[in-house]
Amino acid sequence: MSVIKWIKHKCAVPLCISAAILFGAAQAQEKTQARSYVLVHGAWVGEWYWDDLVDGLQAAGHRAVAVTLTGHGLRSDEGGAHVSIDHHAKDIVEAVQYNALKDVILVGHSYGGRPITGAWDSLRQSISHVVYVEAVAPVNDSEIAIPQDARSLQYVVHRYPAWVESGMIPVPLHLKQSHKQTLAPQSILSVYGEVVLRNGRLPATPGTYVYAQESQAKIFRSYGKHLKEWRGWDMQVIPGGHSLSDEGFSALLDILLSIASDD
Repeated sequence: MSVIKWIKHKCAVPLCISAAILFGAAQAQEKTQARSYVLVHGAWVGEWYWDDLVDGLQAAGHRAVAVTLTGHGLRSDEGGAHVSIDHHAKDIVEAVQYNALKDVILVGHSYGGRPITGAWDSLRQSISHVVYVEAVAPVNDSEIAIPQDARSLQYVVHRYPAWVESGMIPVPLHLKQSHKQTLAPQSILSVYGEVVLRNGRLPATPGTYVYAQESQAKIFRSYGKHLKEWRGWDMQVIPGGHSLSDEGFSALLDILLSIASDD
C-alpha cells in the first residue's frame, strides 16, 4: 500500500551538558555497578542529540549507546516516505544485539517512545528498565500498544497536502534555529503509525516516565500519570521544555544514574 493510500485509509478511522553533567557523573562513578544504556532520539534529530548524556553516563563508568534511527543523523541519506516505526524498532534491536548488551536501561525521547515500545516487545529478556522522556508511550495491554493518532493525521491531511504528497514532515523552524547538527524530515508513516505488539502483552518491566516542567505539550504529563496509575511506574520531572536544555539533560542524567543504583 502506498503512503498516500495508507494515510487516506487511516483517516477513515474516527479520531489521533556540559561540565556539570560530567561532574555529577563522576561523583556517582564509584557507587554503582556498570550498566548499559540505550538512548533513542526523537523526530528530525539524530544520535548526536544525546552526546552530552552519553559523555555523562560513560564518565560514571556505564556503557551508553545512542542509536541512529534510519533516515536521521549519520543515516540521514537513508530516509524516505517508506520508513516506518518497525524500521526504527529494528534499528534499536540491532544496536542492542550488535553490542551484545544485556540488562539494558532503554531510554526514548518524544517520538522515540514509539520505536522503543516496539523494541521492548522484541527484547523482553534484555531490557531491565524503560524510560520515556516527554515521549509517546503505551496506553493499554492490547495488541496495539500505541494507537494511531487519527485526529492529528486528519488535521495534517487537510492542512498540509504537500506533506501527504511527499509522505514526509519537514524539519520545524525552531529546530533549525536551535541546532547546527544534521536534521532530517520525518516520515508520516513513522509519526502516525500504530505500534503493534508481536509477542503478546508487554512484560512487567520496571519503568520511569520523565516530563519537562515547562513543556507546552501537556499530553506527555498525561502519559506519565496514566503509566503511574496503570503500571505503578515512577514519575519524575526535569526543568525546561520539551526540547531538552542543559539543565534538563543534567537532571535526566541524575535520574538515569539513580535508576542504575536502585535496580
